[in-house]
Amino acid sequence: MKLQYYIFLGFYFITSSIASKIPDVILTPDNSLSTTSALIIAPGFGIGADAYEPLGKKLQTGFAENNIGLYVGIPHMNGNITTIGLKGAIKRVAKEIQDAEIPDQHSTFYAGHSVGGALLPYILKDLNNLPDGFNKPDGMILLAAFLVRSFRSKSVPEIGPGQYSFPNCPVLSIGAELDGLARISRFAEAYYNQISQNTNIVEAKKTLPVTMIEGMTHMQFASGTIPKEVMDRDLLPEISYDEAHTNVASDMTEFATSVLGLNDWNLLEERMKESKEMLTPMIDMMQIEGYHQFKPPCYCEEKDEYGGLEYGSCPEQPGCTASSPWTAHAQQLMVNPDIDNGKGIITDTKDSQHIVTEENPSCHLPHIHAGTDRITGYTINNTLVSANPGNNSPSLCASPETCTLTVNTITQLKYENGGEIDIWRIDIGNGNIDTGYYPITATEMKSKMKSKQAILQAANNTAAVNNEEGSTFDDLDSNKLGNCANINEKAIEYALEHALDKSRTRYEKYGQKMVIATDGDKKVCVAGPCWIWASLEYNGRRKDGDIEIKSPAFPYENSNPFPCGEKLYPKDDRLLVLPCTAGMHYCKLLSPARVMEWLMVDGLRLNYSLKTNKK
Repeated sequence: MKLQYYIFLGFYFITSSIASKIPDVILTPDNSLSTTSALIIAPGFGIGADAYEPLGKKLQTGFAENNIGLYVGIPHMNGNITTIGLKGAIKRVAKEIQDAEIPDQHSTFYAGHSVGGALLPYILKDLNNLPDGFNKPDGMILLAAFLVRSFRSKSVPEIGPGQYSFPNCPVLSIGAELDGLARISRFAEAYYNQISQNTNIVEAKKTLPVTMIEGMTHMQFASGTIPKEVMDRDLLPEISYDEAHTNVASDMTEFATSVLGLNDWNLLEERMKESKEMLTPMIDMMQIEGYHQFKPPCYCEEKDEYGGLEYGSCPEQPGCTASSPWTAHAQQLMVNPDIDNGKGIITDTKDSQHIVTEENPSCHLPHIHAGTDRITGYTINNTLVSANPGNNSPSLCASPETCTLTVNTITQLKYENGGEIDIWRIDIGNGNIDTGYYPITATEMKSKMKSKQAILQAANNTAAVNNEEGSTFDDLDSNKLGNCANINEKAIEYALEHALDKSRTRYEKYGQKMVIATDGDKKVCVAGPCWIWASLEYNGRRKDGDIEIKSPAFPYENSNPFPCGEKLYPKDDRLLVLPCTAGMHYCKLLSPARVMEWLMVDGLRLNYSLKTNKK
């Protein structure tokens, strides 16, 4: 460890010596213009200061058209390592701009690309960090970067979602559609949380705007030699560097001049509208997932009709996410995917997000609560908690053709970059990895649903009720049938249907395809924990072929293997009450949001990236 430390020190001092001989970039304007502004740009990791000269010159042109002379300062970082010494580098460049005789009266803007953009808010949030004469920033622009989640207040379930804010100036975030490092899904989150969920949307569009550049990549904010870190991750551009710089400079100029009162925000708002259209497919899929970073899960404890907590459904609240709409839809797909024709069994399903290992104060299980005939409107309630309608008790409908069943399901979402550990129920999220570098959607949905057998029997499907050949438990719910796989196939179809035409065409031509395993669902041991800890499989991720999705599944026959019931809440005098496990079908589901993120970013790396360059 000491050897590595001394090697690093030696490398740092060598690069510092070399860097001290490489000048910073200072661009001076036409002094005949009526007003003056300064812009200091923090470079990305591994990218030299001169790589931003083309963008700086475009900005000078845009500002000059608004009668503003723009001084641009870009520090050369030691070894192009932005993470060390950025605050000092900003002060050094500010002094150099002053030496270039910028007038004392000038507006001040800061911008940062990539890592430079990630670090910049931490510097600007304390004005004491800024050099004299440049310590009253008029605005900050984050390029391939955004305000991380630590700049958002906590959500309050009964009041509303957390609110983003920045203390010292408005902040514009600009993303690139084909950025392989600061992914589009994280900008979808930024737009939705900063704008759509803001308590003052009109004001948010001026203080926290977000725009996207179509066809642009991470590197195209800069120019020149592409560093290895970017080469390994970035996607292929669909516009030229000159077009990219023009588009970025246009958004930056509109933002700056609007902040200064020289424009009326209309053009920037139009750009935000265009950007929202690009981000909407991703936002929609995140909502149907029940994405935790929009609003945290409610994890409520709600009483059911039997006096316990096992089958209660979380009510929607302003500041938390009660459910995963996709699991509720998956319950319908399990039994009757052709719901659009309005015929057959319909499940009116309410999902609730819970930790699936929770036992205190109660576990949480799926349940069939009632059946309603859509012709007569007559409803039959499931009045006994241990009943399995259509098996050990009467069915809840007269005919499956007109039956609507009221059902509840359970979902726990699992994320790769933080979340909750099942057993200890603690938050392991880390704001330091909120960079957009890794996938942010759920890697799996732990979805507890009712089995196909249980649904058919409750709806009075005669063959299922009588366990006739072709309608037995094995015929309806065996892992060999791939019921979970069929739902995951629908998740892929759903995401593709809702993708923008351009995104779908690009993925179909160049993308590494997500496909579903054709040999059924993965069998686990006959116990809940075996299913809980078996992950949804993404087989072949590091190979050249398709990515095969395989779901661990745990179906259970619609018959109680032992006397069971539900523990009453808050007090139950019975010494032991075992939960009823009959008629369950547990699936590890693929989130449509993960599919959308895959087809827009990660699924393009194999054939549509700088590294492979197979375009």
